[in-house]
Amino acid sequence: MDGWSTSVRRQLLQAPKYYFLDCGVLNALRGELRTELRPSSFRYGRLFETWIILEMIRLNDYSNRGYRFAYWRTNTGLEVDLIVYRNALEPPVAIEIKSGDAPAEQDLKALLAFQKENPKAKLYCFCQAPPRTPGAWNSHLAVARRRGCHVSFACSLTDPPPR
Repeated sequence: MDGWSTSVRRQLLQAPKYYFLDCGVLNALRGELRTELRPSSFRYGRLFETWIILEMIRLNDYSNRGYRFAYWRTNTGLEVDLIVYRNALEPPVAIEIKSGDAPAEQDLKALLAFQKENPKAKLYCFCQAPPRTPGAWNSHLAVARRRGCHVSFACSLTDPPPR
């Protein structure tokens, strides 16, 4: 996946990111097929991000939507996991993927930086929070919405598949 920028020159300077076609292939190559997957681990977060991105690409291909995918990174290290776009005329969609169930305001920092450069962009945070978790999550959701970020909910990597 290429780096995203409105400048072709800047796009060419960013190194592409590669994703394996399947999380199982990635686990097999790393010798981690029999390793327990702990929900709060770094490995879980990387696999969750990979899974979401691969599913987005698959859905796009299946439905022939014509979207393109990229990531965005600043020279200070802020990174948005996924930028979805078609062309320069339509505003891009910036997606931050968090495997946790209560992303904090700090987790939106890269999205907000992206929005400063791309004011018409739509912002999303994909996470595993249940839609109506009482308590602290509601304050995180309120902060996200005040900042113009939509929060979407994804299922867990360890959830059983729907029947």
